[in-house]
Amino acid sequence: MLLLKLTLVPASLLALTLVGRVFGPVVAGWLAGLPVVGGPILLLLALENGPAFTARAASASAGAVLASVAFSLAYARLSQRHAWPRCIALGLCAWLVSALILSALPASLPIHAGIAALTLALAPRFFPEVGAVVTARHASAVEIGLRMSAGAALTVVVTLAANRLGSTGSGLLAVFP
Repeated sequence: MLLLKLTLVPASLLALTLVGRVFGPVVAGWLAGLPVVGGPILLLLALENGPAFTARAASASAGAVLASVAFSLAYARLSQRHAWPRCIALGLCAWLVSALILSALPASLPIHAGIAALTLALAPRFFPEVGAVVTARHASAVEIGLRMSAGAALTVVVTLAANRLGSTGSGLLAVFP
């Protein structure tokens, strides 16, 4: 099981990166919106904790679209005026506040699905206008390795701490940016 935890998400991230190299950042961006990290983590949670736990975690991860969008929106807005370290730090603060609010909600698929739908419907209105498209730089082998390592670390942390985090906490962290 540990081997699966260490390879499933990193392989997904590597595949996403390689698709981006071949088809460009627009295609990679669309594919990154898919649960390339959260999906495999939920699979591992199901294998270790059973379907009831995973159903609640999946519900929370659906609602966590709000937290992911909060991170992205904060980063996008701040990146127009600040360097990336500040943007990441404040984006993570936006994610944390959103995740804490979501964690206080009942574990209800209709509630979480409604939050996700409302977020996806309203979020585009709040993102800044896109300026000139900059040619994407390909990630180096070191950067790809760091992405894959971060994905493996997130997978291991979420699955090992699932009993302490509970299903909601596990579902929220499964889609950590």
